[in-house]
Amino acid sequence: MVLVSLGLAVASEWDAMLAWWIAIALLLPPLLWALKTQHVTLITICAITFATQFTTVPFFYVNRDNFHWGHVKPFGFTAWEAFPILAKVALFLVALAAFFKWFYPIRIVGGSLRKLRSTRIVLDGKNTDLRFELAPRQNSVLYVTLILFVVVALVPLNLWMFSQGISIVGVEPPNLPYRLSGILHYFTHYIVPLLLAYLYWKTKRNAFPMLVLLAYAWVLGLSSTSRSALVLVMLPVLAFAWLDQRFFMLLLAGVGTLAGFQIVTLARGFIQIIAFGEVGVVTDIGIGTIVLDIISDPDSPLRRFDFALQVFIAVFSRVDGFENLVMSQHYDPYQVVGPFGFMLRMISRGLAPMDIDAHHLQWQGNTLPEGWFNGGALLSNAVIVGNAGIWWIVLGAAVAALTLVVLEKSTARLMMLYRPPALVGAGVVVLMSIIYFMEIGGAATFTYPFALLFALSLLPPLHRFRPPRTPDKKAANSIQDRNWTAQAKPESPGHGGE
Repeated sequence: MVLVSLGLAVASEWDAMLAWWIAIALLLPPLLWALKTQHVTLITICAITFATQFTTVPFFYVNRDNFHWGHVKPFGFTAWEAFPILAKVALFLVALAAFFKWFYPIRIVGGSLRKLRSTRIVLDGKNTDLRFELAPRQNSVLYVTLILFVVVALVPLNLWMFSQGISIVGVEPPNLPYRLSGILHYFTHYIVPLLLAYLYWKTKRNAFPMLVLLAYAWVLGLSSTSRSALVLVMLPVLAFAWLDQRFFMLLLAGVGTLAGFQIVTLARGFIQIIAFGEVGVVTDIGIGTIVLDIISDPDSPLRRFDFALQVFIAVFSRVDGFENLVMSQHYDPYQVVGPFGFMLRMISRGLAPMDIDAHHLQWQGNTLPEGWFNGGALLSNAVIVGNAGIWWIVLGAAVAALTLVVLEKSTARLMMLYRPPALVGAGVVVLMSIIYFMEIGGAATFTYPFALLFALSLLPPLHRFRPPRTPDKKAANSIQDRNWTAQAKPESPGHGGE
């Protein structure tokens, strides 16, 4: 902070520096409060909020010339203009944490009363179970082979989908029988990355499987022009590299992901054609040819010295950067679905469908071609609701807290019923929290999986996974005999429990 502040001061970017301090001062207290609660969902939401604004606020001010919506969303780039926007976000987080702590001990919130007496998911840095469970496997030839098999089988399918215009961002897919277009989209974008993440977890997590997943992430991202698909494949690799403290691999995987993110962004200009308010695609150009054209272009952003920083900021902005909050500040919710509708969308978008054209007119002042959407995530939704009144922010935080409490308690209950490997529980909660933050009620991405988790937590266990037994002399160091995710412990002071 000191070094960056000095750099901004030397560059005479006083407003950028002060706005950055305002963001830190407003958003750090909710994060610290969330960390004290040890609730995984709450920590995830507050951590993403702090990371996105900590990263994007100074960058937004320094790159003020790249803000193309000043004629629609007036912003003078003074430090004080950031305060009312970030204050709404801070109020939302504080109310979210307060409601989360109030709702969590209530037994009726989260499902059945008779099955379990505790549903806490413990997240403790001193917990030895977490350390043992994250240890790379020593014999992983089988899982590396399975990764290769999945990739080799899926690459032809991804290339065929690209040639047929299936699962390309912003493009209406062909009307295939049996809803195959939708099935293939969700299978390749969500189920396969989860499967690959599980297989990668079971390997030694060295360079070879990492490079295989990076190559497949590029193929998946380019064949669908989807940056989120690329990041979803690489997210477990980056997370494990950090947890394993393999910082060189983290650097290598991070640079490869950022480069792929930028190439997928540039590839859209080669593939997509916008005409007469609709988006078409040109799929007769091979993916390899597109990559070579982008790399060989002397004016390509890849050749810029700061391209990695630019893409890094773009990733955080894509999640919900400060520019999105600026766009939300002058958004009139009554012209779309009203503040109550936006609050309902924090549960499920199907509860309050919106007119996309009306939304874009409020968001940026013009409409987009069919199939395209421009908008923010959870924080932007909170700012939009707050435009109708401060109390709407509090109500929206209560709705979000209730949803997240049910998510965490349902997952913890499932972990106690089925006793899977310890990392699975926290992984599911973190992933679902990230999806909730970015999608806020997306049907296929959040609502349906959320409803499935809740329903399964109410049913008796269909099958119990029993860890294999190990000799007594090795029991103290056994990975299988340790369980971390959720433990039936007496309620302790300061933590809600059943």
